[in-house]
Amino acid sequence: MICAPMSGVRPNALRPFPTSFWLVCPWLLRQAGKVESEGGVHRLEEWLTHHAPDQWRAYNRLHQRLRLSLMSPARLNFLRRFHPNLFRSLRLGGVGGIRPQHGEVRVKCLHLQTASWLALGCHPGAEWLQAEGLAGECDGQEVLVPAAAQGCARLPTAFGVRKGYKADANKTFTIFRRKLETQIGPAAGPNTQLAQNIVAAYYGGARFFELKTVQKMDGRELAAAVHKPCILAEDECYNCEWSTELTVQQACEEYIKAWFALKVISREWGLGSPDGFQFNISVG
Repeated sequence: MICAPMSGVRPNALRPFPTSFWLVCPWLLRQAGKVESEGGVHRLEEWLTHHAPDQWRAYNRLHQRLRLSLMSPARLNFLRRFHPNLFRSLRLGGVGGIRPQHGEVRVKCLHLQTASWLALGCHPGAEWLQAEGLAGECDGQEVLVPAAAQGCARLPTAFGVRKGYKADANKTFTIFRRKLETQIGPAAGPNTQLAQNIVAAYYGGARFFELKTVQKMDGRELAAAVHKPCILAEDECYNCEWSTELTVQQACEEYIKAWFALKVISREWGLGSPDGFQFNISVG
C-alpha cells in the first residue's frame, strides 16, 4: 500500500510520514516479524555494507525523489516556504525516513524493506531478503516478489494486477475538443472520490472520470443541513442531498494526486498518452 508523505490537513497539524510503502499481507507481516526478532535488521545492515553499499545509497536517493513526487507542486512550495524543517525532513530522508550519517548503512525494519521491494520491484538486498524467506508462498498462493537476478526490470503491478489496459494510439475520440482514448469511465460517487480508486479504474481501461461533486458546504455544516433520507420518491425520484464525504481541501488533494498519478503511469508503464484521459468535475 502506498502512503501519503504528510499526515494532517490543516497547516498547524501537518506531520511528516516518511514511510512510502506499507506491508499489508498478513503472511509476510508474520514472516518479516519472525526474521526481525532473530536479529534480521542488523544482519541485513551487515549484508548491505559488504555487498551493496553504493546501491543502498542510490536506493535511498530513489525514495527521496519518490516521496516528493507524491506531493503536489503547490504543497511542496507551501512546505518549502512556511515549514522548511518539515520540507527538509521529507527531502533528505531515505527509506522510511532514515538519514544515515557518514555514509553508514542503516536499515529501518524488515516490513518496510519487504514492502519497498514489492512495490518498486527492486531492492539492493533482494538476494538476502529472498534467502531469509521473505519470498515464498502465502496460503498456497505465490507471493509476487522479484527474483534477485531480475533487479529493477520486474514489471509493475497495480493492486496486484500485472497487466493493465493499453490504449491504441490510432483509435481515439474527441470530447470537449480534447482527445480521449476510450469512452468509458466511472460515474460520480465514492468510487471516484479517492485517488487510488481513480488509478484502479484507469488501469482497467477507464479514461473519462466523472468526479464527485466539490461543494462549499461540507462536514458538520452539511450534516446539519441535509435531512435523511435524502431521496424523495413519490412518483419520480430526486436526490436532494448535497453529497460529499470529504472537505473541499481533502477532495482537492485526492484529485491532484490522481491527476499526477495517471500522468506518470500512462507514460512510465506505456498505458497510453498522458493527455488521453479527462477529469469531469462539478462544483456546487
